[in-house]
Amino acid sequence: MEIRHHTVAIVLLVIFGAPVPGKADKIDDYITAQMERLHIPGASLAIVRDGHIAKAQGYGFANLELKAPATKDTVYEIGSTSKQFTAAAIMMLVEEGKVRLDDTITKYFPEAPQTWRGITIRHLLTHTSGIQNHVAVPHWLDVFRTNLAFETTPSRDELLKMFFKLPLEFQPGETWAYDNSGYYLLGIIIEKASGKPFWQFLDERIFKPLGMKGTRNTDPRPIVPNRASGYEWKTDHFENRPILLPAIAFSAGSLLSTIEDMAKWDVALYTEKLLKRSSLEQMWTADVTKDGGLCHSTTASAGSSKTTVVIGSSSTVVEHQAFRQSCIDS
Repeated sequence: MEIRHHTVAIVLLVIFGAPVPGKADKIDDYITAQMERLHIPGASLAIVRDGHIAKAQGYGFANLELKAPATKDTVYEIGSTSKQFTAAAIMMLVEEGKVRLDDTITKYFPEAPQTWRGITIRHLLTHTSGIQNHVAVPHWLDVFRTNLAFETTPSRDELLKMFFKLPLEFQPGETWAYDNSGYYLLGIIIEKASGKPFWQFLDERIFKPLGMKGTRNTDPRPIVPNRASGYEWKTDHFENRPILLPAIAFSAGSLLSTIEDMAKWDVALYTEKLLKRSSLEQMWTADVTKDGGLCHSTTASAGSSKTTVVIGSSSTVVEHQAFRQSCIDS
């Protein structure tokens, strides 16, 4: 189950061998029709062809109350698409010898329960650890409290203790189940292995090198130009949605970005600017679970296409349908 409390999302669609439609009005008509059908108040679209943006445009509104239009520069919460960057950060540390994919996670969490002793970093990346997805536990998100100073409880240490009490859904590597808890733990591992805060590591190692100037965590306090508001459709009307705070979703889903930044990220995955080709191939190679299922890390294969479509939306409707992530049951 994905994080349901995010307010916006960016979807990265990889079109295998499909051409970009010749007439822009056909694209516009399609996007507009889908927005109406899915009750999406605002969206931004970028089409990348051969490493260059061929089309970048906004549709609808980034803020309904102010009637502020969505543009190519609108900044959206990207929800669980954030996991792509967590996976890439882990692989950077693997290349540096600071992390090994087959390290058991008790190396970083020695106080973890005995049932976690066989769980590796690879299991966390591929959603095959068996650790229960805390977001899917009924009323789990009700434990979070945020005051007027945006201070959130429980603390990280308290949250970890709560994680440790969750029973395993299955033995590590036995099968797969989408898991926000695992990606939250990966963010902590990145901090421990690198000696830097998670957000600083991403900024220094990914966002700045790629020129992703509109990408940052979801902290609501800074003034972020062009930040979209998030909405959820309720039967016959929109309602405001709260921001998914960094303290709550952390490395599992607390980034803001733009379509142009996500296009830069996509283009970089065809090169060795961030990671060696061998690391990228490893990320894109499916693991086989004991029940015969196939599971990628959250940054799965980009394929051989030269055409990519990036869509940002100010609605909870757009979730995991086409993120760079896949697990296939046998």
